[in-house]
Amino acid sequence: GEGREAVGYGSGKFLFDQVSYLYIYEFVKAINGIQDGDRIHPEDAHAKQVLIEDERERRKREARRRQEDSGDKNSQSRLGNLISAATWACPGGITPFNRGDLHIYDLVDAVRRSDRLLQYNHTLTGLYAGTLDRKGLDLSSLHWAG
Repeated sequence: GEGREAVGYGSGKFLFDQVSYLYIYEFVKAINGIQDGDRIHPEDAHAKQVLIEDERERRKREARRRQEDSGDKNSQSRLGNLISAATWACPGGITPFNRGDLHIYDLVDAVRRSDRLLQYNHTLTGLYAGTLDRKGLDLSSLHWAG
């Protein structure tokens, strides 16, 4: 268009003017729920960087507070313990390189089976050594694959 200030060109073709740009801008803000009433416009790059760092710190504090309030600390600690146990205590194919590909069920199952296998092995060792009495044991319930 002639006489209009061009805002965008692509492949040598006129894309849209300033009025069209403002419509698109408002539309994108509306569908994303962006409000610029409280928006701060820094004067220079340094001020902008300070604002960005302040916002990052505020969001980190807020996330930590939400985590502490919701009690997620225990579940995250438990998940970390499961990942560590499956990686280091379970014999098999779970390594530090592929453990991120596992689902939570795989982690829980790996640890559970490893625990059952250890219990089974220790029980049999106790039986062979004579430190356990076989009469009080149900060996079928101890099987590691069950």
